[in-house]
Amino acid sequence: ILSPLLPLAERVVFTAANSPRAADPESLRELARHLGPLPGERLAVAARPADALARLRRESPDALVCAAGSLFLLGELLADRPETLDMLCGIDAG
Repeated sequence: ILSPLLPLAERVVFTAANSPRAADPESLRELARHLGPLPGERLAVAARPADALARLRRESPDALVCAAGSLFLLGELLADRPETLDMLCGIDAG
């Protein structure tokens, strides 16, 4: 999934869900450096999914954020920020 998404991104923050099967974010960043068009300074790592989302929202508040990975990752994002359900899932939270 990484190869088709990299050319569409302005920046990427790699993180991992709290799962023993989660890929190592540092390894993903290194893979992205070799694969894609983004310079290294646009590839970052965050310790937790909520930290990754917060960083992206802080750096680019109006940008579209694409969370890709596992359902475990999306579940953690929703659990940490239930008010973002509409943003993450396209559901009207009102």
